[in-house]
Amino acid sequence: DRLLPAVLDGRVRPRGRLPSAPGLQGILVSVGEVVALHGHRPDSMLLEEAAKRFGVNYWGFLGLVRSGLIPGRQALGRTNKRWWVRRADFDRFCDEYGTVRHLAERYDLSRIVTRAIIDKLGLKHAPVPQGHFVEVYRFCDVEAALTDTQEARDHRARRKRRPKRPLK
Repeated sequence: DRLLPAVLDGRVRPRGRLPSAPGLQGILVSVGEVVALHGHRPDSMLLEEAAKRFGVNYWGFLGLVRSGLIPGRQALGRTNKRWWVRRADFDRFCDEYGTVRHLAERYDLSRIVTRAIIDKLGLKHAPVPQGHFVEVYRFCDVEAALTDTQEARDHRARRKRRPKRPLK
C-alpha cells in the first residue's frame, strides 16, 4: 500500500521490469529499499531530503549527523543503508545552526561580507568529521559579530534593497 506512492515520488527506485508481468506488478525494486520504506516513520525524513532542505550536499549533512550535531538513525536493508532524521530534530537544528548563506540572509548581508567578518574575527564553525566539507555556525555565536560590527553596519547602509530570493 505504501510502495506505489514511494515509487512515484522517488523514495524507492525501480531496478527493472519482469517481462512476463504487465503493469505495476512487473516492477522490480530492491529488498533493502522496501525494508527501509517500512521502517520509515511519518515523523522522519531521509537524509537526502534533509540535506536538500538545509541547502548542503548529502555527504556534508552526513558529517553533521556523524558529529552528533543532529541525531540520525540508520535503517539497514539487505543491500543498502539509509539514514533517517527526525523532523523535530531537523527543525531544532535549523533554528540553531546555519551556513554562511543562512547567516547572510538572516542578517541582511552579502555572503562575501559575512565570510569576511567571520574570518576577520576568527569565529570557529561547528566541529564536523574530517572529509565532510560543510561549515555551520551557531546563530547565537555569530549574532553579535554580524549585527554590531562597523563593517556590517556600513555594508547594510550601502546595500541596494532588492527582494530576497527564497531558499531552495
